[in-house]
Amino acid sequence: MSDKNQNTDKESQFAKFLDIQTQEAKNRELEIKSREFELQSSKEIRLKEIESANDIEKAEVEKIRIFAEAQNSSESRVFKIALLFIGTAIALLGLKSILSSGSSEE
Repeated sequence: MSDKNQNTDKESQFAKFLDIQTQEAKNRELEIKSREFELQSSKEIRLKEIESANDIEKAEVEKIRIFAEAQNSSESRVFKIALLFIGTAIALLGLKSILSSGSSEE
């Protein structure tokens, strides 16, 4: 009977050992899945950060483009106004010349 009890104890211990090994394997599997999830989440977060940075960069480029267009437009307006003043000055000089030559004939 003692051999039978020893065999039963050994079988019980072996069954407990197998249960522990099975539980440890399940724990390792859960840990691996958790790490995979963390990596996937990290990748998704990084991708969103990159997309956000890309959107910010596009907005900055658009601001620069708008500013450059406004500056070009402003410079063009200044140039047109300067040409208008020069044209007016030439016309006034011509008119003065005509008026002065007309008054000297009298």
